Amino acid sequence: MVKILGPTPEQVGLGNVTNDKQIPMAEKGEPNGICALDEDSKIPLNATLTFVQEFTNLSEIVVVHNMNKFPSVTVVDTEKNAYEVCVEYEDLNTITIKLNNAISGTIYCN
Repeated sequence: MVKILGPTPEQVGLGNVTNDKQIPMAEKGEPNGICALDEDSKIPLNATLTFVQEFTNLSEIVVVHNMNKFPSVTVVDTEKNAYEVCVEYEDLNTITIKLNNAISGTIYCN
């Protein structure tokens, strides 16, 4: 809940004003649009992720994410346990992930 300090929009004659002209609601939840919030009014985790890749029984994974940056990387196994991994940035669009043991799971880049 946001607590407004000072006059409220209603007190200054703006009680019926929306931000539709600045932020069209038709863009809510759309690609390159406005992020829809979850039931707790927070940005859902999956809305902040830009690239996801699943893998099966590997200890070294080459990921071509095409994000044109050096993304942060999270690796989780099929039980949703996060792993500390070695990430080698080959270039702005490719990384190599190395694990101590072969596992199956998902790579998240953002």
